[in-house]
Amino acid sequence: MKLLLLLLIPAAMAVGNAGDDPTRQNPVKKYCNRGTWGNRGCEANGLHTYCCNGKKDSGQGPSGLVPYGQAGDAQEEHRSKFLSCKALSEKGNGLGSVVLDAPKPRLLSFEAEPTFTLGRRQENLTAEQTSCLQSPLQVGLTHRRPPLTRSFIPQVMKTNRGGLTTYHGPGQIVLWPIIDMHSRLYPKYGVASYANHLETTTQRLLSELFGIQTYIARDEPGVWVSAPTGQPRKIAALGVHHRRHVTALGIAVNVDISVTGDASVNPWARFVPCGLDGKLVTSVAAEVGTDSSMGWDLEDVAGRCRPAGNRPGVFKTPHQKSLSTNTHTSLTMSSPGPALSQGFGYGIVLGVGFGFALFMIFLTHILRRFNNEVQTSEMFNTAGRTMKSGLVAAAVVSSWTWAATLLQSSGVCYRYGVSGPFWYASGATVQILLFATLAITLKKRAPNAHTFLEAIKARYGAPAHFTFITFGLITNLLVSLMLIAGGAATVNALTGMHAVAAIFLMPIPVVAYTFIGGLKATFITDYIHGFALFIIIITFALTAYATSDVLGSPSAVYDLLVEAAKAHPVDGNQDGSYLTMRSQGGVTFFVINIVGNFGTVFLDNGYYNKAIAAHPVHALPGYIMGGLAWFAIPWLTATTLGLAALALESSPRFPTFPNRMTEAEVSAGLALPYAAVALLGKGGAAATLVLIFLAVTSSFNSELVATSSIFTYDVYRTYFNPNASGKRLIYMSHICMLAYTAVICCISIGLWYNGVSMGYLYLLMGVLISAAVIPATLTLLWNGQSRWAATLSPILGASCAIIAWLVTAKTTCGKLDVECTGSNDAMLAGNVTALLSPVLFVPLFCLIFGLDKYDWKSMMEIRKADDHDVLEGSGLDAEAQRKVERASQESFEEEQRKLNKAFKIACVITITMALSFLVIWPMPLYGSGYIFSKQFFTGWITVGIIWIFCSFMAVGLYPAWESRVTLAKVVKLIVTGKKPRPVLVGEQTLVSENSSGSATPIKSESVSKVG
Repeated sequence: MKLLLLLLIPAAMAVGNAGDDPTRQNPVKKYCNRGTWGNRGCEANGLHTYCCNGKKDSGQGPSGLVPYGQAGDAQEEHRSKFLSCKALSEKGNGLGSVVLDAPKPRLLSFEAEPTFTLGRRQENLTAEQTSCLQSPLQVGLTHRRPPLTRSFIPQVMKTNRGGLTTYHGPGQIVLWPIIDMHSRLYPKYGVASYANHLETTTQRLLSELFGIQTYIARDEPGVWVSAPTGQPRKIAALGVHHRRHVTALGIAVNVDISVTGDASVNPWARFVPCGLDGKLVTSVAAEVGTDSSMGWDLEDVAGRCRPAGNRPGVFKTPHQKSLSTNTHTSLTMSSPGPALSQGFGYGIVLGVGFGFALFMIFLTHILRRFNNEVQTSEMFNTAGRTMKSGLVAAAVVSSWTWAATLLQSSGVCYRYGVSGPFWYASGATVQILLFATLAITLKKRAPNAHTFLEAIKARYGAPAHFTFITFGLITNLLVSLMLIAGGAATVNALTGMHAVAAIFLMPIPVVAYTFIGGLKATFITDYIHGFALFIIIITFALTAYATSDVLGSPSAVYDLLVEAAKAHPVDGNQDGSYLTMRSQGGVTFFVINIVGNFGTVFLDNGYYNKAIAAHPVHALPGYIMGGLAWFAIPWLTATTLGLAALALESSPRFPTFPNRMTEAEVSAGLALPYAAVALLGKGGAAATLVLIFLAVTSSFNSELVATSSIFTYDVYRTYFNPNASGKRLIYMSHICMLAYTAVICCISIGLWYNGVSMGYLYLLMGVLISAAVIPATLTLLWNGQSRWAATLSPILGASCAIIAWLVTAKTTCGKLDVECTGSNDAMLAGNVTALLSPVLFVPLFCLIFGLDKYDWKSMMEIRKADDHDVLEGSGLDAEAQRKVERASQESFEEEQRKLNKAFKIACVITITMALSFLVIWPMPLYGSGYIFSKQFFTGWITVGIIWIFCSFMAVGLYPAWESRVTLAKVVKLIVTGKKPRPVLVGEQTLVSENSSGSATPIKSESVSKVG
């Protein structure tokens, strides 16, 4: 149990007496010089200093109590060296930018003589108050051999920390880290995140070492214990000060200190601790009932508790047990420091982001000038409804490739082995395949809809419309938060760029080019992002399995995975192996994954936007091709980098060597960047940063258009301004984008500082939204669902899911916190209840209120937006466009026949493929408990690499080939400088088999023909 003290306490709990007492042996005579490593015979009895290499460089000889002022002087001596070195580095020292012999991070621990310290907010004490504090104090030194009782005259000192008055004395461990919070050795701390790290690490110590459950309060620094009576008790005090980001002060843990009795023996009875009236103070001994005769092995603790290895973690345990799912805590606990500079992070986020935005604005201008495209509200929100299968597939792949797709899948692989990537990929592919059927149905039932919510309104009316607007917006909100928060955490881990800066800066270029290009820009950026994404994934795969000097083949990876399973077998896996599909934890995640992803596909308006934007002939092949192409991304990415993390973590190249990754790091998605760094060094870190940045920006682009469409058409036009002009609708779309982005950024910052990770949100989303999946699907597929079944089933289902989630968490863990509510059992209960509860509620309400006999006519009557003001403002002939729209109705019946045929084909294809991914392929391997042989594993990897190349051809090369005619025409017009031949929307629909499509009508003035 004492070994767990390595988590936090490099302390010397040595106790002595004042005055001439022999237990006090001249503490803190002098300190070692900066850069000292190991023991150098420094005389600092009672105060122990630990260097970055984990060796104690002072504190030799018998321990004693340390005068608080002398400890403060020692701290300032060390800190002044940091500050001097930092100033020298910033100003230059005649040697360029090089500074030699930089100070090492230090950790001071000591046990103070009785001292009352006054914070900066404490008013001057009266003589009576000072006399009260300095009256004789009887201190029981119960962990001495033999136990002693001594009388002390406490000191009263002012300090530079915040707050009011507190006490330090025998039986309390004081820990003072001295680090540069903005050093390259650390992720860039803020004061709040650094203080939170000290608190949460102390929480874990008390839980794992003594079984004491604690909590931290936002406005009351320190660590607290809940009482049965509801009166909280403080067990550890916190005080933080920094000068130019170099820290001072720290944490003080009450271990065996008197907290009861009158003021003669209980120092806390002399004042209100930290000004918190009505709050009590407690200690470890008081909480666990420690026998006063047990004693504490102080020197053993002090000798073994230290910053681990050569790594600069503030507090560290060799076992690397998780603290929580707190993303930034996990990074500060064990991250080896950014692999790239802050400048690189800002360069990617700002340089690449704004460069891409400028490119898209230029491209939009080219399409308007040479392809007859004007940004009407229809074009902005539906891309003209003429997208072809290649671009649809590329958009589906890019939109479904979140940061979680890459980070979370690699984390699941790290936990469960080869089964994890497959469970992730298959559990999120079937939704895209099945959604193809729903996409065809929406095109057939509501050909003029802008959102799927318009179809809800047309069939059921306002009550159901409000219900599904709520679920749709929650879906978009959760997806956006996962994108921004997960991306910011990765940027922070790889470059040290502050997460808050990343949260605010990443969305800006996305908003800029979406403002100009609308949904069409989304399709184009999705294609370009997807192209780059496949190149990077293929590079990682070929490096790991073909060219790497440390791996280089499936055989080498296999051997390392076998050794990893022997060193740390996986609970619940067949024989503890990483090379089997039989994984209890993996299957639990599989179910959660399936349920949650049904919600994020079937309720995310972004996927309906793509179905609406697709030409009727191209919707089905686009979604089928996109779903199959997407499967390879999480499967091969995680099978490459997740397994590489397992194989390489015993190598000095791995960032956390010689320790394993913490559970918090895994939950934050850091298996992927750590493996990339181990494989390719800084190049791997840079590739990962670009990969995540592309995934975040392309998906967030889709969420922006999806959300603005809901607000524009389902809220504004439906309830506030039914006759809104096209210009007004575009204006409202822009306003919605700005407001939504601001909300997402603010909430993401809150999640970051409160320790809610991307992994937690990913598991939670099904609990909150999946109850609406079945009612939404039946809206388009079954004419018998009543309006009350559609309105009430999602609400009751979500309520039941939240209850099941929280009750399971409370039952299995005994408390409700981020860690317990994020457990697999709790999330499984909530997710399954959410998806399946409407199976009971929908028939029940249909029985109570009767079956509907809907004829689908009201969906057909949904009208397009009136964009004639935009057309006339752009010099286009609105009346000519009206004539073409009337003529285009003649092709409507032909489109309906094609859609009916496509629906039948979609049902057969999607159901067959779903069964293949969910049952036919994985279940025989799971049921048999087969552990992969080396040959089978090699074949498994080979199939994944072949699949990724096929995916690249489908969504990377085919869209360009499919649009070759339009591309050639535009290039020719650019070269010759001629204006394009005008094309009306209706005409374009008729010839769309040979063109990527324009959605803008003719200009009223004469134009020259081309070719």
